[in-house]
Amino acid sequence: MRTILLTFLEMLVLGVLACGLSLGINALRGESRLDPFQDVDQARQAQIEAQYQSGGAVTLEEAKELLASDLVLFLDARTQADYEAGHIPGALNLPFDPFADPSEAIAGLPQEGLLIVYCSDADCTKAQELAEYIRYDGRDLVVTMPEGWQGWTEKGFSVEQGPGEDS
Repeated sequence: MRTILLTFLEMLVLGVLACGLSLGINALRGESRLDPFQDVDQARQAQIEAQYQSGGAVTLEEAKELLASDLVLFLDARTQADYEAGHIPGALNLPFDPFADPSEAIAGLPQEGLLIVYCSDADCTKAQELAEYIRYDGRDLVVTMPEGWQGWTEKGFSVEQGPGEDS
């Protein structure tokens, strides 16, 4: 009976040591598996990259779904006053002026993830022009939301007001 108990304790100690060692190695290598959603986010990011690699446009419904995923950044090409009056939650204001050089503002954008550029409505060309500048700067994952702010608000989607976090 004593040998069975001793064998069980040895196995328990070895099991605990093995778990501790594997967690330590994963932590050192940066491959922690403690986040069960890590693979899901990476898979969703890969899907987004494949779908929007060639640019183009997103529908309002796609944009709303992408906003909920936290895998995109919205860029508001309208004036600062329009932006402060209301914008898509988390959007950055990057007012497009065809006579100004947007290089400095574009350089500050994150290099990873999808950028969705929008303007006031379907007749506004600022979003398309800003998206072209960003693509010219080397970013492939840039799309527009043609219905713009007007379409977003008409659908009753969530909005924020004020200068935003980065203004």
